[in-house]
Amino acid sequence: FGGDGTGGAPTLRDVLAQQDDSSFVALRPTDNVREAAAQMAVARKGALVLEDGELVGILTPKDVMSRVVAKRLNPDLTAVESVMTANPSTATPDATIVEAMHEMHDHRHLHLPVVEANGDVLGLLDVMDIICGSMGGEGGKAGWRDFFGGAMDAGDDGSETASLRSARSRFSRGGDSHRPSPLRIKPNTPNRSGRGGGGGGGGGGGGGEKGSPD
Repeated sequence: FGGDGTGGAPTLRDVLAQQDDSSFVALRPTDNVREAAAQMAVARKGALVLEDGELVGILTPKDVMSRVVAKRLNPDLTAVESVMTANPSTATPDATIVEAMHEMHDHRHLHLPVVEANGDVLGLLDVMDIICGSMGGEGGKAGWRDFFGGAMDAGDDGSETASLRSARSRFSRGGDSHRPSPLRIKPNTPNRSGRGGGGGGGGGGGGGEKGSPD
């Protein structure tokens, strides 16, 4: 799908142009999943699967998790073509960001290949690229990219236990007094007549807190 790029609305071509690295991860159908996953981990992106320059599929982190890891397949012996999403929906670079959002929402896509009308493959955008591209000004776009990029980089030393150490450290700094306490919700029970005994002012004040959390 794709529009004609008129009307001044930002397009996917604009989103691609704003990216720091315009290259994309390109795989062959016969590559094994371990090699593919290594490239995707470095790029922190899904990958396009090309055969003789033609797009034949995409491989996403979700594909790897649900079709390889969850099924306990050997990634060294599993070919990309056996677990990729074949014949994915594509968009032309002149499609607007709004059109792309509708497409991804309606068909539950998290990744959208961008392909020229003549078949030239330009790149792969994920939902976060589209969100960042929808921000109003360049500062806003850069701010979102920096925020999410920083979240990915935080505490990532490349080790298998980094997440475990990070979780422990968040709850152990400063002793148990800093450990978050569970939220307790007070039942929303009707105020019994005569509760509070005395003056009407006190009774009115109590009614406003009915059902509020402790």
